[in-house]
Amino acid sequence: MNKLYIEKIDALRGIAILLVLSYHTLLIICPNFEAKTYSDSGFLIINNIKSLILTFNPIGQGAMGVELFLVISGFLIHLNYLKNGSSFSAKEFFSKRFWRIYPPYFLVLIFFSFMQKDFSLKGFFDIITHVFFVHNLSNRTFFAINPSFWSLALEFQLYLIYPLYLVLLKYFSASKTTIIVLSLNLALSIFGCVSGYNSLTYTAFVLKFWIVWCSGAFLADRYYNKKRIFYKPFVWFLLFYALFLSFKLFKVTSFFMLLPASLTCLALIETFLQNESLSRFTINRLFIKVLTFIGLISYSIYLIHQPILEGLIQFYKPSTEGPIINTVLGVTLAYLTIILISYLFYKLIELRSISFGQKIRKKGLLSTNTNVMSVKVSK
Repeated sequence: MNKLYIEKIDALRGIAILLVLSYHTLLIICPNFEAKTYSDSGFLIINNIKSLILTFNPIGQGAMGVELFLVISGFLIHLNYLKNGSSFSAKEFFSKRFWRIYPPYFLVLIFFSFMQKDFSLKGFFDIITHVFFVHNLSNRTFFAINPSFWSLALEFQLYLIYPLYLVLLKYFSASKTTIIVLSLNLALSIFGCVSGYNSLTYTAFVLKFWIVWCSGAFLADRYYNKKRIFYKPFVWFLLFYALFLSFKLFKVTSFFMLLPASLTCLALIETFLQNESLSRFTINRLFIKVLTFIGLISYSIYLIHQPILEGLIQFYKPSTEGPIINTVLGVTLAYLTIILISYLFYKLIELRSISFGQKIRKKGLLSTNTNVMSVKVSK
């Protein structure tokens, strides 16, 4: 992977985490800002201009940041598989995923668990479900301890079914496999729409979100074979983004939000991958560098930001007149603090966990090679 390619991927991660971070900030500044109630005729109820602006402004679409992370994940993991000659080692794959994600997650999980000081049986159950990444399977534990953790359980479950995706690829092309996964998403979405069943656990069910992850894998297949999904991807990005917003307007289409969200993310990624001018001009280079840095530490930001965000904003808000200026100052300083903590966490925990995992795999490989050599000698 060349440096420009890696920079673009990290920049996309930067966009994803900023979407999530700004969305959670908006929830603090304007609680319950999103219009989510539908009339008996199935139209979204928007009471005033403020509600319209807050519901449909780009910052208010922070949930798409999670989908962007998942598309990037599918893209990178499957591209690595293709570059390794379509060779898959479950042991190596899950080792890489474990040391990349779990130790930093576990440390933050324990920290916030003790911060909540809930030593009851319920608190213990919350911790156990989070330890095993199954907390998103219950509405009660879905947002427990740290609300952002629900998507980490989802991503872990997507890792678990990646071998199933590879099995499908043995019998079908990448396009047909994507259609199969899309059909599964449509079936589950139609069931939710007809039955009216729209609980947290069903909305974030791994087989519903599989299309998001697999769309990234399909993009990897196209990219590896030097093909495109979209020509003029930025135009398609705007069209899909408008479609995504329009799906919010109607109760029926709201059950199918993952589809335009996935297409929007795909078009955005292709815009970055195809556009060589992103790093050509000074202002673009500076912008990409900032996004790249934020993307580099995006996992740490995601892990720590939500439980401490509101407290930091309130802590930094000066006790002077001018509520807008106070809020902007409080948010800015809170962001800088979160970025600083995340950078230190990235350096001290994330990188060391990844390095430790690499040493273990290397040691295991050397041990295997030694055993093979010893067998050959004994013969």
